[in-house]
Amino acid sequence: MFKVLTICLAIYYLPYVSCMTEEMLELAKQLHDTCVGETGAKEDAITNAKSGTFSEDPNFKCYIKCLLDQMAIVDEEGTIDVEAMIAVLPEEFQDSAPAIRKCDTQRGADACDTVWLTHKCYYREDPEVCIVKPRYRVIEKKNASHVDLIFASFLKDMLVYFVLLCQILLNISINNVSAMSEEMKELAQMLHNTCVAETGVSEDLIDKVNNEKVFADDENLKCYIKCLMAQMACIDDDGMVDVEATIAVLPEEMQEEATPVIRTCGTKVGKSPCENAWLTHKCYADMKPKAYMLI
Repeated sequence: MFKVLTICLAIYYLPYVSCMTEEMLELAKQLHDTCVGETGAKEDAITNAKSGTFSEDPNFKCYIKCLLDQMAIVDEEGTIDVEAMIAVLPEEFQDSAPAIRKCDTQRGADACDTVWLTHKCYYREDPEVCIVKPRYRVIEKKNASHVDLIFASFLKDMLVYFVLLCQILLNISINNVSAMSEEMKELAQMLHNTCVAETGVSEDLIDKVNNEKVFADDENLKCYIKCLMAQMACIDDDGMVDVEATIAVLPEEMQEEATPVIRTCGTKVGKSPCENAWLTHKCYADMKPKAYMLI
């Protein structure tokens, strides 16, 4: 799940990010453009949301749901997985947990309306819940407010996580964990811990995958791999990998090497969704054994 799992949508603050790399800006824009293209939401409605003005336009409501769909924290009926959201919140955002629990899912006329009402509730309960101390040096843009800079910092944090997930879950570009920054190691560990706890997989089996490229025929390992892919929203409940969507979010420098692997492997269908993910990752490892790793 993206680290954007706070109760405010950091994508609203894309125009204020001036310290991010071109790659990060491109990734943020892809997410924004995908949901604008899918829903037809107007840019002014998105901009106004930063001050708590939530447009009643159905397209804007579905834009919010689209973003949450990308994070895999809302189902088709618009129900928010509250505990999953809280479980993956970074420590500095845990103060938002009471508001998230209190709002739960605010039921509306349809799924988009439900997500919209829930986000209005978040803002009503704690409009400053996303105002946290920045962990990045942000180059100030003329007329940008303090809040804008905080959200710019937060969006950068989310996108670093997003790039990390692309690299880890596709297992193409990271050749060893020691090459990762301390922050990336921390994020990888958080993702690892979440999926270990959810599946009960043995650490020894993960080590065997990495050291020997041996994928044990173990249900917990299979579901661990599916859990990692589900966090990225690149696999559905039936275990089918969304190949084109996965390729679309790859940074440009990964496209040439990763695309043939992803397309060739597609979805390797097994007896269950977890086995699909396991077989597909075995395919990745077979095609790129030196590059493949599992966190």
